[in-house]
Amino acid sequence: MTTALVVLTYKSAEELILKGASDAWRLNPEKAKNFKYLICTRNKHDKRKIWHGKEKHREAFLICKIKDISKSIHNPSRYQINFKEYAKVSIKEYWSKDRNPIMYKNIDDEIIKNLNFKKIDEFNEGTVFKDRKQILNNNLHNNLVFGISQTDGIAKSIVLSGGYIDETNDRGDEFIYIGQGGRDEKTKKQISNQSFDNTHNKALVFNCNWNIPVRVFRGSKLNSDYAPKEGYRYDGKYMINDFWYSTGIDGYDICNFKLVKPDRFIQNEKTKSYKVIPKEIYKKPAIIKLREIDLGRLAKKWVPKGNLNLEKNYQNKLEILEKTNNKHEKTITILGTILKNKGFKNLEGQFDLYTEYNNIGKLFEIKTWNQKNLKEQIRNGIIKLLEYKIRYKKEGLFPKNVDLLLTLDSDPTMLMTKYNHILDLMEELKIVLCWLDKHKLKTYKKNKHHLNWMI
Repeated sequence: MTTALVVLTYKSAEELILKGASDAWRLNPEKAKNFKYLICTRNKHDKRKIWHGKEKHREAFLICKIKDISKSIHNPSRYQINFKEYAKVSIKEYWSKDRNPIMYKNIDDEIIKNLNFKKIDEFNEGTVFKDRKQILNNNLHNNLVFGISQTDGIAKSIVLSGGYIDETNDRGDEFIYIGQGGRDEKTKKQISNQSFDNTHNKALVFNCNWNIPVRVFRGSKLNSDYAPKEGYRYDGKYMINDFWYSTGIDGYDICNFKLVKPDRFIQNEKTKSYKVIPKEIYKKPAIIKLREIDLGRLAKKWVPKGNLNLEKNYQNKLEILEKTNNKHEKTITILGTILKNKGFKNLEGQFDLYTEYNNIGKLFEIKTWNQKNLKEQIRNGIIKLLEYKIRYKKEGLFPKNVDLLLTLDSDPTMLMTKYNHILDLMEELKIVLCWLDKHKLKTYKKNKHHLNWMI
């Protein structure tokens, strides 16, 4: 006999499989981690009134191989049971009418032996599909026209294909997705307002509120540096971190959804388990919060696997290639450690490093370089710093005053004599050029006062 964790849940098999987990449970994690299997049984009393299911009340419908136990995203005082493989079953009256929704139960080994377990994701991130029909035939999307695939009110996947004129804000590990509706199929222009009451848009809102990921596919026609050269590339699962109305280029209301890679997901007022969503929540983006970087587990920026089209934009090609460079991550770690040892918090965002001193922001853009690309890397760094400053001040993430520090991984002064005009430009833009030297941050003598706050 094998002992398993058994839960009584109102969530559908599709939702559980998308999340690869069942949450949020009160349990003893030390005891729970010793169990190999999770059995999900149907609770027909869905408080969300969205999923009714075909299973009978107390019927076992899913048996999963447990991967590990972790804290719940929704409720840190509870736990989620993560699983790596699953098998759909139908065992009537499996739940024993116990009032506690989680219990431990012996199961017949013969039941497990005859099951055909499937992996949570049959296709690896980076898999390229020839066309949308191939995606549909593999049950990863359920139509050839709509960009959003939903079943019973839950969004399963989205396709980024460049169909909407406003759909251009793609930064790789986070992007803004434009909802469905209001577009003229012939002209591709927006001719009426979009609404979150649209069935497909409503499904994405539901996923956001209940922290359910969606599978993301990027098409080759997408106006993005992260688009594949051809076909459609599967880029893994993203979390929906925010949604709001805005006025689109054609003058109509559009539904915006912010999607991020799971390691960039941060809880906010939109990602709560609402039964009835307050109407005012749709009006503007959620207030963005910064979190401290764990330097011991410094996450690299996401770079798509597969046939990435790096020829679209030379500057972004340099940026993407640099993010894969261990030297870049090492430089961030060294600088982050310097700041941490001085008592400053390293805050995480789309940028490399950010901290604050006396209500003044200190934004670092880090560049690695060689003799051939120094000029281009500094130019690229200047653009990034100015972009981040404007963007995040507008979004309310940065304070009124922000100092910009372009930081190189080594001393560039021998070569910079050829680029005095760039130094003049940086002075005009109030950007300080500095570099690491033997685990110390240095700059030109005339700029030393800009680093006094670190002493």
